[in-house]
Amino acid sequence: MKRVVLVLVCIALSIHAVELKSSFKFEKTVKNIKQSIKKNGYTIYATIDHKKNAKTKGAYSNNSVVVIFDNPKDTARVMMHDSKVAYALPQKVMIYENLDDEVIVKYDKYSDLKNSYKVKNCVILDSISNKINNMIKGATK
Repeated sequence: MKRVVLVLVCIALSIHAVELKSSFKFEKTVKNIKQSIKKNGYTIYATIDHKKNAKTKGAYSNNSVVVIFDNPKDTARVMMHDSKVAYALPQKVMIYENLDDEVIVKYDKYSDLKNSYKVKNCVILDSISNKINNMIKGATK
């Protein structure tokens, strides 16, 4: 039992999601982030609207959208070091309204892939991570 707890703690510590409070309303934040993703050469594969999906089943949810995106060229460079990293990709960003009606943007740091995969020597990883961080931060201010 102690080993299971230790493993779970280690996993939790290795995941460093970034959370930012947006200066914009929900819809504007989603729009800004999508525009920034496209402007920076990334492809949006899907947008999951949790509130809209819940509504179709007669349920209620606060505004919550997940945008799934990637740059296949960057992904290929990272996967050359460890093909299993494909499990953690493509990148996701969540935009949601919390109970205080604040708009929050949450995403995983791309550079944290080093903690779970054999990509420690992947030079491009930090560059990609910085690009994604700057792109999302810029869309929230």
